[in-house]
Amino acid sequence: MDPVVLHRVGIQNPDPKTQRNKKMVGEAKKCEKTWNCEGEDKCREKCKTLYNGDGICDLYTAPLVPKQCFCHYDC
Repeated sequence: MDPVVLHRVGIQNPDPKTQRNKKMVGEAKKCEKTWNCEGEDKCREKCKTLYNGDGICDLYTAPLVPKQCFCHYDC
């Protein structure tokens, strides 16, 4: 790209000496598993042990529906 055009759009002329091996680092994809909650502590422990994630039992459930443990972890 022309250096004049680069200057107009606010981009400095890239120096090849400073452009060594620059790679973008992204975030890991987030995944989720659910199972019947057997207590807050067991939910957190199982999620951490199996998936190295954060587990929490849902706070609100419909009548006759068992509480669920939601485990969020990096895929």
